[in-house]
Amino acid sequence: MGLTDLLNQGKDIVEGHINEVLGLNKDISAERMKICSTCPLFKNIFGGICNPKLWLNPQTMEISNKRKDGYYKGCGCLIPQKTKLVYACCPAHRW
Repeated sequence: MGLTDLLNQGKDIVEGHINEVLGLNKDISAERMKICSTCPLFKNIFGGICNPKLWLNPQTMEISNKRKDGYYKGCGCLIPQKTKLVYACCPAHRW
């Protein structure tokens, strides 16, 4: 990950927190949170995070603690903030 990627990620984190404080994008966030809360990558800490220590096969919903073909790694994001970013996407392509 390069410096530009880190700066963009930092910008996204700040924007997600601002959207949360201002109450923006609640509709899109609510739908995404429903999906995330039923996902095997969801870890119920800090309001919910996408577990970066696991990989998910979105076709079978099986998880692995190792990289495998067809599996996507959890991003580690705080879900309540990420779901409020209109242009954000799920690393497993679930939303």
